[in-house]
Amino acid sequence: MHSNNPHRHTLSSFLETDYGKQLHKELAMFVKMGKITAEYRDRIQHIETQGYYRYCVKGNAWKCLEIFLKRFPEFFTLIDFIQIEGEAEKYIFVINSKMDDEMDKILKYKNLNPAKYHRELTEGRILTFYIGFLNNPRQYSLQEHPVRNAFRLAESAGIRVGYYYYHEKPDPDRYSYISLSNIRSFPIDEDEYGDFSYSAGGFRTDLDPGFKSSWEANIARILNYQGVEWKYEKGTKIYDSELGAYIPDFIVYRGGEVHVIEVKGRWDQRSVKKVSAAITQAKEEKIIIIDSDYYSLLEEKFKESFPNWETSKIGNNTSFELPVIGITIGKRRMNVKKLSTGESLMLIRQPNNPYDRNAILVTTMNGEDWICCKGMGQYLFV
Repeated sequence: MHSNNPHRHTLSSFLETDYGKQLHKELAMFVKMGKITAEYRDRIQHIETQGYYRYCVKGNAWKCLEIFLKRFPEFFTLIDFIQIEGEAEKYIFVINSKMDDEMDKILKYKNLNPAKYHRELTEGRILTFYIGFLNNPRQYSLQEHPVRNAFRLAESAGIRVGYYYYHEKPDPDRYSYISLSNIRSFPIDEDEYGDFSYSAGGFRTDLDPGFKSSWEANIARILNYQGVEWKYEKGTKIYDSELGAYIPDFIVYRGGEVHVIEVKGRWDQRSVKKVSAAITQAKEEKIIIIDSDYYSLLEEKFKESFPNWETSKIGNNTSFELPVIGITIGKRRMNVKKLSTGESLMLIRQPNNPYDRNAILVTTMNGEDWICCKGMGQYLFV
């Protein structure tokens, strides 16, 4: 006999799936043991039926959950979750197994010790599932939540991570139910971005954020050494450019002043355009560009001061483009047009420059034709 109740029909279909069979078996055991009531069992099955329908039948943006619930239902079990005394969250991280070492360091840093499993998603593409529990999650604010913080650190370290969790939610009718929530979806289909970034420097145990390069990590170490307040890639300073919004690497607060630091191992047209736009829009803040020449000086000065200093190859290009300021003042643009490739120039410090005491004046060798004025801002690292 078929029921006209769409929920009952959906429930019967749900209980025929691998995930539904697993859930029903677990809940039946808990009812028999007296851990939950039959009413609570029915309520959980109803909620999970609707969730399964939403993710696996109707479909939505999180296509990965359909794959995971159908192929790896053992990771989405509730038996371990229900047995926990008191309030808890069951969290599930999914990453490409090639980034296991980096993720392990992050979890250890946040004092998290989830179980770890490997499964093959497609040929040659192995996933790692981290399954863990966080007791009394309400004691943490969003900023202090260790699981969310681990997730944020993983993303900033260049790892594409799926983050799912079960938690018990109160209902207006004073019941509670278990809900599967999704913070970030792991990409089932590989795309041009890949599952992780090789350019990301990964997570460092002596630095809280993840950095995209060893150079940036070392600059952070220098700033910490000097005891200044800094923020990495935060939208507190955003500049407009023809290529879109530009967020610099570091915002540094020192002596009541704001400094912007941009680390550039190599210059391309995109970099030149974005940094040039920032220099034009800068008001009170000073913009400091750390290129390969500048970085080599910093490395020579500081590398022995830090046991975690990361050495890397510093490019020694014979030519590169570098944004400068003051090129439009007076006859400077006209003077630049007179220059020939290979012509020597002089660099003259200007400690009395009213705009930047670290400014460098660029002139021809006879010192008569001014070319530009570049602010180095080296006082940050003395």
